[in-house]
Amino acid sequence: MRFIREVFRDETIEIDEDEYQQCRFVNCRIVFSGKGPARFSDCKFDECQWVFDGAAEETIQYLAALYTGVGEGGRMLVEAIFNSIRQGGVGHGALQREPPAAALRR
Repeated sequence: MRFIREVFRDETIEIDEDEYQQCRFVNCRIVFSGKGPARFSDCKFDECQWVFDGAAEETIQYLAALYTGVGEGGRMLVEAIFNSIRQGGVGHGALQREPPAAALRR
């Protein structure tokens, strides 16, 4: 769905596959489950709680496991992912030569 110039207050909002333009969120619980991208344009957020659930939560847990449990290679991979995000996004390709699954077997 698309929301334009709406104010959300004291709500739990599942944002998967929705688009928000010039909206304001006040004291909301914002839930992303990884079912599809959420899009925001010129929105304001005041006192909101951000929640990752389902596949999104599992992805965050996987990144944490790579970062803390695989050694320097895992930390480098996660940092490369964050750097890619800072530059505008992550593609579907590998960010380093060794895939995460191979690194986990070490």
